[in-house]
Amino acid sequence: MIHGVRAALVLAILAYAPALIEQFETPKAAVVAVLGAGLLAAALASVLGARAAPAAVGGGRSARGDALARWHTLDLCILAWLGVAIASTATSVAPTISLHGDSDQRAGLLVSIGLAGLFAATRRATPDAASARRTLDVCLGAIAAACLVALWQLATFDRARWESAPEYLGWYRPFGSLGHANLLGLAAAAGFSAMLVLGAARGMARVWRVAGLLLFAATTVLTLSRAAWLALVAGSLAALMVRRRLRGRAAEPERRGRPGRAALAWSLAGILLAVAIVAAVEPLRARVLEMVALGSGSGRSRREIWASAVAMWRAHPWLGSGPDTFRLLFDRFQTPGYWRAEWGAAPFHAHSIYLDTLATRGVSR
Repeated sequence: MIHGVRAALVLAILAYAPALIEQFETPKAAVVAVLGAGLLAAALASVLGARAAPAAVGGGRSARGDALARWHTLDLCILAWLGVAIASTATSVAPTISLHGDSDQRAGLLVSIGLAGLFAATRRATPDAASARRTLDVCLGAIAAACLVALWQLATFDRARWESAPEYLGWYRPFGSLGHANLLGLAAAAGFSAMLVLGAARGMARVWRVAGLLLFAATTVLTLSRAAWLALVAGSLAALMVRRRLRGRAAEPERRGRPGRAALAWSLAGILLAVAIVAAVEPLRARVLEMVALGSGSGRSRREIWASAVAMWRAHPWLGSGPDTFRLLFDRFQTPGYWRAEWGAAPFHAHSIYLDTLATRGVSR
């Protein structure tokens, strides 16, 4: 089961089909839906088998089996999340779209079932920290490969070859194997935070630690994704708190009790370097300014999209309009301000996971 989980994680990050019009979303959605559903069935069969085995042999349940079969709060949350997705699909304004997902986003019920299957199988197949870390290593390796593809894209970009690649003030935004710069940036930011913790937890070789941190940080910055930049900062702070706890537990005995002056110095140096780079490079500087000025750049249209999302939720407050139906209904709730800012564009999501979920799956979510 664990090999299926790792294969699904790798393919969900790296799989794409150059011959398709939608080269990235469709293959990834198929991987998650098919492998996730199979893993969900395997996880359920494993749990039922573990519960039936003690009764058959007249023995007690093992400590490992009992730990795996015990319900936790997160299990109940995932079960409730899937239940709401099923109910929202059943009451959707377009059940077929909600089942299969929009052609651009692919976030329908089948993918939700697949994601629940990945969670259940991962929960079942990683009973200890060692197996969880090996799975995380596989995931980080896939993210690193996507980042390397992104750097290759930047090195080989030309208008004839990358005609539809996103641009910002003349800079190309690499997307790697994920199809969108924002998705790549978030994956790289998560990889950076995980690498910070793993380096403290296992004494990872310094050369690999530094190389991984530089790769993930550079990719996050180059995607020009503001959400990814915020995730990099928040994830780094969380990772540093985890590192502190690990060191307190003697994860690195040789450093126990030693003040963290070196780490603080490196952190300050990194912050100063980042500020200098942002100040010197115009696209980075402009992107940072957009984060604090929602009335400029893409902030104008996103405020209007958020207003439309709230109006859409008010029309379907409890279970929403149905998974992945945001684009279908957007014209009904579009504001005049959005028309002036974008003139005819139709977003397929709300540019906010919270508002998009509220509009399409309701307050019950």
